[in-house]
Amino acid sequence: MIQIYVIAACVIVHLGGAISPDARGVVGLYVDSGGAVASGWWGMWVGVGNVLVLTGLWLVGQSVCVRAGRRMDTFGWGWARSQAELWIMGTRMLAIAVHAIAVLGFGWLGVVRSVIGDIVLLDEAVAVSPMIVFIVAGWWSVYPLDRRLREASLYRELHASADVALMRSRIGYVVNRVRESIGLVLIPIALATGALELFDRYSGGVWLAMDASTALAPYVELARMLAQAAIVLCVLAVAPGLVRLSWDLVKLEDGPTRRAIDEVLKARPVRVIGPLVWRTGGESVNAAILGAVWPFRYMVFTDGLLSRMSRRQIAAVAAHEVAHVKLHHMPWMIVSVIASLLGLGWVAGIVLWGVASLVGLWIESEFVSIGMSLVLLVPMALVFGMVSRRMEWQADAFAVKVMSEVAREVEDRQSLNVSAMEEVIQDAKVDAGDEARQLVVGELRSTSEKDDVVGGRVITSEAVHAMASALQAVADLNGMRTSSYSFRHGSIAYRQRRVIGLVGQPLGRVTIDRQVRLIKWACVVLIVAALVPMVVEVF
Repeated sequence: MIQIYVIAACVIVHLGGAISPDARGVVGLYVDSGGAVASGWWGMWVGVGNVLVLTGLWLVGQSVCVRAGRRMDTFGWGWARSQAELWIMGTRMLAIAVHAIAVLGFGWLGVVRSVIGDIVLLDEAVAVSPMIVFIVAGWWSVYPLDRRLREASLYRELHASADVALMRSRIGYVVNRVRESIGLVLIPIALATGALELFDRYSGGVWLAMDASTALAPYVELARMLAQAAIVLCVLAVAPGLVRLSWDLVKLEDGPTRRAIDEVLKARPVRVIGPLVWRTGGESVNAAILGAVWPFRYMVFTDGLLSRMSRRQIAAVAAHEVAHVKLHHMPWMIVSVIASLLGLGWVAGIVLWGVASLVGLWIESEFVSIGMSLVLLVPMALVFGMVSRRMEWQADAFAVKVMSEVAREVEDRQSLNVSAMEEVIQDAKVDAGDEARQLVVGELRSTSEKDDVVGGRVITSEAVHAMASALQAVADLNGMRTSSYSFRHGSIAYRQRRVIGLVGQPLGRVTIDRQVRLIKWACVVLIVAALVPMVVEVF
């Protein structure tokens, strides 16, 4: 969710600059004629008001975290951490609304430019900085709760003779979260924004020359759009290289874990640099493949994941990440966003036309356009979440298919029975009273009888066990309940049930593959239907 907040904050700043050339906001355009809004007093009140409201929201989250810490100390309520996280999430949503009001309503971006000027990327960075600071302050508040959970897990790790990582200081914890969550999206956004701003600033002469030409004038807008798209694609292609520099990455040395990952890459070849180990001090349990193209594509595992999960679980996680590359999920996510924007834009246009027909007045203004853009953000986000969750389910299914194939190629394959599965889950510090765990173990016990075909082209219970236990470990090691819902991924418990339901299914006939295929076709149809009128108009 943090990445969504950062993207939303940057989009709001971009829209603020689109309202008017001086970014004065709705108040400056439709209320004030240039008096108070243009004065220094107005800028001071806008800046101070923005900071005071965000500070008040942070104090609410801080008080909730302090109270949750007291409950954890007095009653041992681990769920108080999850409750505090919900409050923090709520304050962040309100902060995004405050940020939108400040930028779009009261011209916060224009205030910044009146002080420092319209310097490439700098004015946008200053305008978005209060929101970024607010997000970082939330991590500062949550740190004592995460430290309590980390201290509570030390006894289990010492009892199991496991490697115990040193706990970071509060500042180190916050810096690590910034590098992990904010840097991942802010670096590409900053590069793309700066490149586009430079392009617009220094390419004006080219477009004027084309517009003056009778033969080239009809193609000016199309050429500008294609050039901007090419710039964004180039920046996004090389951005992971800079993200890598901001993370503490080292090569994973040869050993059983490396060989387990290599087996997956052998079954489904993907050109990546790595696998690499991200040294987070054991705080983060995550894995990812960063980048869309080689040589700017990296396979990364955090040290917390590699040290606390079994080799089969790590292989399942690797197969899941490989799925996102082999199935081209990131490009299709971008396509789905474009398609939803076009489709919802049609709906909005029809609604505006209907309203205008009833009222007898058609209003064309930037205010209406910006307002409709903000309204469309909600359904666009819902579509994005729907598509994202289904691609996660497809990646889970892809992983169990790969694990089924890899297991047949290993001569000394060892079966992972239900008792071993229970032991793995218990080692991942699952609460014995967790209803989701009892449900998963019960379903695994029932599926162990379904997989009696060794060597057949079906999904095996062994592969399902590995993936389901990997999901369980990810939830437990991140302090999440399996029933907790994630906007982009859904709940761990639901993903486990979907994976368990794949036992015995043919490798080439998985339901989720058909669902994703339908989504892709729908996106293509929407985009083609939108481009045809544009092409006809140009040519």
